Amino acid sequence: MKNIFLSAGIILLLMLEGCKKEIDFTGHEGERHVVVMSQLDPDSNICINLAFTQFFLDNGPVQTIDNADLHLWINGTEYTPDAVSNGNYCFNMKPHAGDSIWFEAAIPGWNNVSAGTRVVSSPQMSNVRFSRSREFAFVHMMDMYDIRFQLDDPVDEREYYRIQLYEHIQCPAYDTVEAVDTIQTSMFAYLGLNEAGDTTSPGINNAAMASEVLLSDAYFNTPSKDVLLLTMPIVDTTGLLQRDYFVRVSTYSNETAKYLSTVWSASSMMAIFAEPVQVYSNIKGGIGIFGSSSKKMIKATYIPIDDEDDESTHNR
Repeated sequence: MKNIFLSAGIILLLMLEGCKKEIDFTGHEGERHVVVMSQLDPDSNICINLAFTQFFLDNGPVQTIDNADLHLWINGTEYTPDAVSNGNYCFNMKPHAGDSIWFEAAIPGWNNVSAGTRVVSSPQMSNVRFSRSREFAFVHMMDMYDIRFQLDDPVDEREYYRIQLYEHIQCPAYDTVEAVDTIQTSMFAYLGLNEAGDTTSPGINNAAMASEVLLSDAYFNTPSKDVLLLTMPIVDTTGLLQRDYFVRVSTYSNETAKYLSTVWSASSMMAIFAEPVQVYSNIKGGIGIFGSSSKKMIKATYIPIDDEDDESTHNR
């Protein structure tokens, strides 16, 4: 009987092999472009990457550009790269918040590429804290937590903010077992922005089930914002876990925010028949992004509340 099944399997494989047919790609590979990728950060040296677009069926490495004549202007003062390698044109200088930066690159056989941006300020947040939720007492049985902090926004700058919440869970060591640390995006987070204006406006994603949010300060009407996030962590039935929360705020320039928003939309699989999304690019003579961003992560301080029951029962 085994020999019969073995023979049948071999015959089936031979039949499938005979059904194979190679089909040559006869479509258009598309026009090649110069790609520029650079995100300026007030805490990092300036670096601009130049490369060529690559056909999606090509398996070779991306072709970088090392022979460009690239110049950079910071507030009108001209600079040349200190080092060039693997398509990276790096400058031994860190930009300052508010700097206006422009670059132009001449590439033999190609059109010049250029773009400009303004360097954003590093995000400023303070009084980052978390506690059991008092405002949502009806869900205490689900161990709901408040995460609050103060976000300061420069009144003379137009910027975008990305707010992310992270949960750190630790199981303290006992006997010979080492502590286990994991960090993950906290699920079931709700964002509430006091004094943020109309939260139904397109610039604010006030999602009830999200772990992050991207919003524009165009809807802020005061230089300091109180931000509240709610999270419902995984229930600990062992009483052995200790959790901490971290808030990460990223500041984006207008160019970077548009680029990221369109990239996220283009990669979404929510509607297979949706029209393709054109990814935003601010590169003249090519494609890509020349923008700025900065981020900061702060651990939230635990604040017990007055009417809380025995603190040890709440898995802090």
